[in-house]
Amino acid sequence: MIRYNDDNIYVGQIKQLLKSFNLPTCRVHKEGNIYYNGEFFIDKDEDYLCQFKDGIVNKIKPYKFNDEILNITKHLEIKTNYYDTYTHEYLGEFLRFIKDYKNIDLMSMYNCFSNNSPRSFSFEFQKEDSTYEISTDVSGRNLYMIPVRPNTTYTIAIEYPLQFTMFCSFYAFNSRLFTTEDFEVNSMRTCAGCRFNSPFTYTTPMLTTEKQQKMMHSMKLFIELPVDFANNIVILEGDYTKSSQLEIDSYTQKLGYNYIDFAKEEFKVKDNFWYFNDVNTNVSVQDYPEALTTFECNWNDDSKKYEIRFITSESTSPIIEMSVPRIILNNNDSYLSRHQLLEYSTSTKYLLADRLREYLTLNVITPDDEIINNIKKVQMCLVGTDSNFKFDAYGIWDESIREWIYRYISQHGEDSTNLTFRDIYRDVLCYVDKDIEDVLKTLKIDNSKALERIEELGGL
Repeated sequence: MIRYNDDNIYVGQIKQLLKSFNLPTCRVHKEGNIYYNGEFFIDKDEDYLCQFKDGIVNKIKPYKFNDEILNITKHLEIKTNYYDTYTHEYLGEFLRFIKDYKNIDLMSMYNCFSNNSPRSFSFEFQKEDSTYEISTDVSGRNLYMIPVRPNTTYTIAIEYPLQFTMFCSFYAFNSRLFTTEDFEVNSMRTCAGCRFNSPFTYTTPMLTTEKQQKMMHSMKLFIELPVDFANNIVILEGDYTKSSQLEIDSYTQKLGYNYIDFAKEEFKVKDNFWYFNDVNTNVSVQDYPEALTTFECNWNDDSKKYEIRFITSESTSPIIEMSVPRIILNNNDSYLSRHQLLEYSTSTKYLLADRLREYLTLNVITPDDEIINNIKKVQMCLVGTDSNFKFDAYGIWDESIREWIYRYISQHGEDSTNLTFRDIYRDVLCYVDKDIEDVLKTLKIDNSKALERIEELGGL
């Protein structure tokens, strides 16, 4: 994982990616967006840069991914060789653009936390008959300033037993821009007794006035903590509380009972060993010749696995540790997997998960292998494998791709170059990373079906 002040080849590659990419400073249009008068935005459906002026949307010029537009796009300025706060916050802007424009959400692998602080910040406000003073001049306190989006839910993991305060406001160019007491008071939250392995969510306020909308890029989440606080702080854009250690363990234990109960209907013999749920129990048929028809099952809190004993009419097998699925998709759950950033409550502040580093330097959105080409490649692969798989637009990502890949690795993971869905892989988002590429290589593809479908959508 990447940390502040890291200086290695991956940091260099990330900086070069951000320097070479023309990052728009305006928003990507979404249904429900409210624009202030004169605001520019990108309409990705129409492939146009537009401007909202006097109640009318004007098309300014055509836009394509990575186009350079004067006064609209920008580049990273490479000022240092190491991973600094400026690079980290700039990367957050880049990932949010990729999320909005390409529907590729990698934010669960990016720690929004920034060690940036305002140089001068002082005010007080009332809430519930109490006066709160927030100031950079108070000795013994740090005021962290994290870039956030309005009306967005964030998952916060922090290990701190005492009370601390957080709230949203605007700040830029080392000066406080805007004061609206209601805005700040309503966003204020006091927290106490927080555990890193049990993160909580915080939703930023909506921006209701034109003046607020104009300053949305200067919106910050402020967190006040003692200067001697040195533990890791993780802030993820989105609700990932189900991916915390406690929730995963609880979910796995519940899921495991159903998993094992379902599997007990049939026991198989392979290479003279009993197999349970297609996993070698290392119990030999020679030692236990009778069909294993009953078992004892207990959850081990230390190993986070089930301890199983198979019972025959004459004897009981040794203890067998059995893992159960960590990833599952059904009508009630989203894509569930461990998140690496939520696993380390240490004094080291980790900022990028290993998987995100792989995406940025090896896959998906680098200039050498543009994201749209990856999407086309995957669409052709899935259509050529499954005649029932459909997509509406060639080169445009949609959730049907993720769902197909997710279900496939859940059902066939152990048949696909040891990419197993049992307890070992973190940050499984089912976009195309190196492990997913290995899975796709195992598919039997009928290229004629893929080409036929693509021709129906207008050709290559």
